[in-house]
Amino acid sequence: FASVAAALLSRSIVSLIGYISATCTAGLCGTVPGAAHQVAISVFWVASFLPEPMSTAAQALVARDLGGPLPSEKEVDSRNGHRFNPRRIRMLTKALYSISFSMSLSMALVTGLALTNSASLRALSSDPLVRSTIKTIAPYAMISQVFCAMSSLSEGICVGAGRVRHLPTLMVASTLLIRLTLKVVLKQELGLIGVWQSLTLFFASRVLGHIMFSKSIQRMLKMGKDGRISNDVNFEINNKIEDNKIEVRDLLNDGIELEEVIEKERVFIYAGTN
Repeated sequence: FASVAAALLSRSIVSLIGYISATCTAGLCGTVPGAAHQVAISVFWVASFLPEPMSTAAQALVARDLGGPLPSEKEVDSRNGHRFNPRRIRMLTKALYSISFSMSLSMALVTGLALTNSASLRALSSDPLVRSTIKTIAPYAMISQVFCAMSSLSEGICVGAGRVRHLPTLMVASTLLIRLTLKVVLKQELGLIGVWQSLTLFFASRVLGHIMFSKSIQRMLKMGKDGRISNDVNFEINNKIEDNKIEVRDLLNDGIELEEVIEKERVFIYAGTN
């Protein structure tokens, strides 16, 4: 419990630090950049709400299918007492990433339209200077939407798999990165574009960190593809036999000879392996 709570808490704190740091830096760039940033970050937040539930769903679905923390490669073939199916876990992980990526692309388009369309911009701000400044950062807000959704989902999968030790370190590293890049933005006077480039790098670094250090996600994406990591057939047969225990007992109670029941099970197992 403590490790999962620490991971989730560090994620929330890091996100807040990133947003607050970017907003403070944008305010130091001037009145117009500060106002443009407030509009853009508000649109970004609203659009990011749609892919966010995928992370929560991943925590529940991955934990359900694993039946506990992700087992090591040696433990996979010996796990008993749960309907553990490596192939299903691989398919679930791929489905979560595919759906989340599609949703993030959709929200990126919505963000881009909201921050570049003349009608929506007039609704968001009455100042022509603010509207023109917003348009310059729209591409970075769109890219950040995709990275934000992918990093959030990866963190949800890690929590569901019970592999969260690396998350606090990853969060601290991404926080230090955005703090450093924002200092460079102020020193080099890169303006609001530099602020949003830092935000994009902030989310991208979290995705890169998962690619490099989230071994559990890499294993889950490969589960069921080779016999060394998984043994799908054996698990499926064992589960089917468990489901048919009542049927076998009923056959014995009906007076059918034990040899006939054994032969029936042999045929059943043979059919399951082919």
